Amino acid sequence: MSILFGETIVGVGFLLWWALANPSNEKLIYVFIIAMFVAGFYAWHAHHLRLQRRIEIIQITPREWPIKPGEPHAGQRARAYQIEVINRSEGTTVENVSVQLNAISPKWENWEFLPIPLHLRHDNPSKPEDQLRVFSLDPGEQRNIDFISAFEGDNRFAVVHVVHGATWEVPYTERNRLQVRITAKDIPASFFWFKVWRDGTGRLQCEMESTEKKK
Repeated sequence: MSILFGETIVGVGFLLWWALANPSNEKLIYVFIIAMFVAGFYAWHAHHLRLQRRIEIIQITPREWPIKPGEPHAGQRARAYQIEVINRSEGTTVENVSVQLNAISPKWENWEFLPIPLHLRHDNPSKPEDQLRVFSLDPGEQRNIDFISAFEGDNRFAVVHVVHGATWEVPYTERNRLQVRITAKDIPASFFWFKVWRDGTGRLQCEMESTEKKK
């Protein structure tokens, strides 16, 4: 009824056709049957989208803190960024979620081992090798992923990953770009690019690029 009598081009066209062409009852029945199937598709599609397993990055947020006396870099300030991911499904759990650093631009020596899993925030077991590399997301659940960090005024930043013994540091350039890949069971991989730089005070800055590439 909404399709045939609603305030849309289809509805206006149908009412004009009905009023001016004086169609037979048989033709009207065909039109109503078609409208019923179209309405059924839209109802199914809306329900399908609500249940579809889909992981998105909500935002990337910074946090900043002073280095305590007695610790390396005491007196400086440190800054870190975390990625907030969410399962947009309203009724399906997403399993085997992995958030990885997939590429660095420009390329650097000792970073040939990519992709590498990033650190799940608050996952701090006694043994570093026991850190989680995959996790599950319930419907609507959010998780924070540690991404990058740096000391104020330093000439390099660190990628917060979970591979013990692998390098962390990346030198600043005029245009650092990092690609993050998100994978999960039965979901196509998603790719996101981030720009990384230092501002005029030497503080770490990071911003997600607007375009998203998917495979």
